[in-house]
Formats: sequence, C-alpha cells, structure tokens
Amino acid sequence: MSDILSETEINALLPTECQCNICKSMCIDSRPCWGTPDEMQILIDKGFGKKLMCDYYDGDCNGVEVGYTEIIAPALVGREGLYAPSWPIGRCALLTTDGMCSIHNIKPVEGRVCDHHHDKSTKYLHTSLVHLWGTEKGKEVVKRWYELNDEKV
Repeated sequence: MSDILSETEINALLPTECQCNICKSMCIDSRPCWGTPDEMQILIDKGFGKKLMCDYYDGDCNGVEVGYTEIIAPALVGREGLYAPSWPIGRCALLTTDGMCSIHNIKPVEGRVCDHHHDKSTKYLHTSLVHLWGTEKGKEVVKRWYELNDEKV
C-alpha cells in the first residue's frame, strides 16, 4: 500500500461497527470525520449541506506539499454552514441527542472505517482524502457547498 490511497482503495475500505465508548467519543470530542468529494456531494444532495462546514488542510501531506486545500465535512455544533475553526474539535452537528449518527448509512469514510482497532485503514486515510479534495471534482463540491451556504460564509 502506498502512502497515498487512491479513491478506489478508499472506497474499498471495510466499515467497522464498534460501539465502544472510545469510538462513540469520536463524534463528541474530535475532529468531524472527513469523506470523499463524492460522499459530501451525496450529503448535500440529500439535504444535509447546511449541516456541513468548510474545513481545510494546509501544508505537507505524507511528504507531498499540497498547499491550502478546502474540504467539506460534517460541521461542529455551532459551525453549520460556516468555516471550521482553526482547531476543529467538538461535537458533530449530525449527532442526534441520543448519541447516534443521523447519517449512519451514508456517513463519510473516516466515520465508517476509523476506530481504535483499524490501523491499516486509518494510517494514510486522512491525508489521502486531502489529495482527493485538491482535484477538480473536490473543488467543484466545495463550490456547490459555497453556493448553498452563501448567506453564511
């Protein structure tokens, strides 16, 4: 496996269903899970666009300089339709009051596969996603999100 996963490799990662407190805490006290541009477009198309935020990555990505890259991701509570704060740690706006994921069946890849048991899938996933968001497809999804949230950003 190379340092950067391809979109095909990312899409082939198997989901996990761990329900332990460590995994549940990822939605409460962590950075919201990132997904592929296609996954975020599905969320926008299904009406969740105003529950997303514009996160970003700037710098070196597994040894490759990628520069400033915008990434649409589930929002933190209070950041819906806005830019991510500089340290985006908190409760996901898509988490229900009973602690369940409101988009469980269509949640982004980091939420589907990342847990404390799953090092093989998570080792390069986050930075691999940055590369997908730097593509024309990724930039188009960011543009669509901006159009949807133009009154807020």
